[in-house]
Amino acid sequence: MSGLRFRQMLRTALFALLSLPAMPVQTQVQPDQHKLSTAEVASLRPVVRRDLRSLAATQSNDNYVSPADLDRLFRRCRFSRIDLGSLGPAVVVEELEFAGASNLSMINVYVPSGKSWRRVAVGEGFGPQVVPGGGGVPDLVYGWGEGVCNTTFHLYRYHDGSYSPKACDQQVEAGNAGDGNCVIAACEGARKLPTFPNPWPSATDATESTTSTNGPGPCKPAPALDPAVANLGPGTSIQFEIAPRFTGTCPVESIAEGGWTTSDPVDTSVSARGVATCLQPTPVPAIIRYSGSSWGKAFNSAQLNCK
Repeated sequence: MSGLRFRQMLRTALFALLSLPAMPVQTQVQPDQHKLSTAEVASLRPVVRRDLRSLAATQSNDNYVSPADLDRLFRRCRFSRIDLGSLGPAVVVEELEFAGASNLSMINVYVPSGKSWRRVAVGEGFGPQVVPGGGGVPDLVYGWGEGVCNTTFHLYRYHDGSYSPKACDQQVEAGNAGDGNCVIAACEGARKLPTFPNPWPSATDATESTTSTNGPGPCKPAPALDPAVANLGPGTSIQFEIAPRFTGTCPVESIAEGGWTTSDPVDTSVSARGVATCLQPTPVPAIIRYSGSSWGKAFNSAQLNCK
């Protein structure tokens, strides 16, 4: 199939998609079945926080993002369920803090991976819309609106474990110049996914739950550092993060902040923001510690191997 023919077919498919009236995906399912439980959001939290940290550092031009800021960003996220065919059910996470008039700065897609989640798509703008294929994992279409009447669509295809944009982006522009009509008003024609408020409790909202639940049983804090083990070469660095994990039902997360230390200050260093650097090879793994606590329990230490 020629490139021109493919572009024509994709443009036709996009117009057909966008001309549909606004309606939820999978309308045969009751909306409340799309909601994520607090336990699901709690398991998503460590993975999403890493992406939020990168986004916030870029937006603020500052590599340090405080735990409190990350918590605020996470609480403002919006979640949707989406079906990715043979890849299975997935969750779309939209970041709202840095949203523009027509576009969002982060619309990532995550799939379950054991007891955690794996990111499979990184997007921005609006969407994504699922484009079913002949089986397997469907394509995704993200849109980016500019002004009132210009929208660029990006087709994403799944390959080698993640989605990546294809070289067949489509530009939908205004109608005949000067006639005052728009073929598509940015962001107004696309069907919206059913979205729901973040169920993660907010310590600043007295009307919300004062507890968090992650499985049955009483509160069992297990705060740790992420990653638990890091292997680096001399002259390289890594950002360690606090991970206030728990099982059971606990009060709303309470973190007592502390400082970072390394057991090998000769061969390694760690900054006040948790950035550890390998200065030279370590004879034994350096132990990275954070002196703060979560729910009154100290954070487990991490290891840094410099080779």
